[in-house]
Amino acid sequence: VRGRIFATDGSPLPRRGTVSAWPAGPGVPRHVPVTAEGTFTLNGLHPGRWEIDARLATNVRQLASPEPVSVDVRGDGQPVDIDLPVVPAVWFHVSLRIGVPRGAVSAVSRQPEASVAQRFRIILRDPDTGAIWHGIPNASSDPSVLNYAILAPQGPYRLEVQRGIVALTREVKLPGNAVLDSAALDRKEKEQR
Repeated sequence: VRGRIFATDGSPLPRRGTVSAWPAGPGVPRHVPVTAEGTFTLNGLHPGRWEIDARLATNVRQLASPEPVSVDVRGDGQPVDIDLPVVPAVWFHVSLRIGVPRGAVSAVSRQPEASVAQRFRIILRDPDTGAIWHGIPNASSDPSVLNYAILAPQGPYRLEVQRGIVALTREVKLPGNAVLDSAALDRKEKEQR
């Protein structure tokens, strides 16, 4: 998938940014930098549906996709070209307290191993359109806390913390933050059994 990013108001783009591809089903997301010209290329995506979004930020200005763009990757080697609009956006931060099993913390980074973080999916969902924005993991000084940042257009959203088929939801407004405990997911999972 390759494409061009443009600000819907015609303004110049910040020089720093990331385009992400999120698989519709199981799989690992892919992230690539945006070039100085506002272009991107996502190589090596497996066939299937992907949600593509962009985040560009400086200290004074943040832009994000108004909603992710769905793309069907065919797997025939032919590129899929898209234009990806961005609008003014704000940050939302999520801290998720987890029970870290012994041996699941990296001795080098003191962070939970990637496999622990990958068990959770943090998203903001627009209650009107159903569009979603994904949380990007950030470093934490506490190995029992996973931190995520989401850059999305300002508005009310439903925050969803998912692990497997279990999810916690909460109505939120941007900008803002939320602190949650994964023990609530454990309780909900037990209730569903």
